[in-house]
Amino acid sequence: MYFGACLLVPSFIPFTFAAMLPAYKGLQDAAAERIKDETHIRRVFDEWGRLNAVRGWLIACGAFVGVWASLK
Repeated sequence: MYFGACLLVPSFIPFTFAAMLPAYKGLQDAAAERIKDETHIRRVFDEWGRLNAVRGWLIACGAFVGVWASLK
């Protein structure tokens, strides 16, 4: 169980680089190009928010598994 917690908690790092970096680049590009299309910005921002929620859940699940393992 501790091994599972050790894998889950730091797994947000590769997830950030693999999944969130393109969304972050999209937000940076929209800001740099001063894109006025609100639907495009909203779509990219919503995608970034969903991915950030997944990243948070990875950490929370790792913490839960770690606490669970320590109570057993």
